[in-house]
Amino acid sequence: MAQLQMELFLVTLYDFMTRRGSPITSPPVINGKKVNFFLLYVMSQKLGGPQALIKALQKLGSGQSPWTAMAYKLGLYEGLTDPNAKGRVDKELGGCYVQYLIPFEQHNSTPAGHKEIQERR
Repeated sequence: MAQLQMELFLVTLYDFMTRRGSPITSPPVINGKKVNFFLLYVMSQKLGGPQALIKALQKLGSGQSPWTAMAYKLGLYEGLTDPNAKGRVDKELGGCYVQYLIPFEQHNSTPAGHKEIQERR
């Protein structure tokens, strides 16, 4: 079931980005690893969604951040020992979220977005 959910999510995300004129030709890579959009989306929802995460992005570097937790769970720190490098990973992950997932989430919160999701199920 989880695999099917992930595939449906990715097809919907990629289709949305193509229709808005900014297709995802390949997933972004951070520290040599592809960003898993599905896991990033699921974790972002559990951590408060766009408003909470944008606020945390503006406060990066001031203590524990949800971006740090997400980067760790996505395996984006593997092989890093420099704390500054980890900060860069957090910023890059935040940038991916802002570029790809926020527009998608905003669309999905509209009546047209809800309808589209229901039609794909």
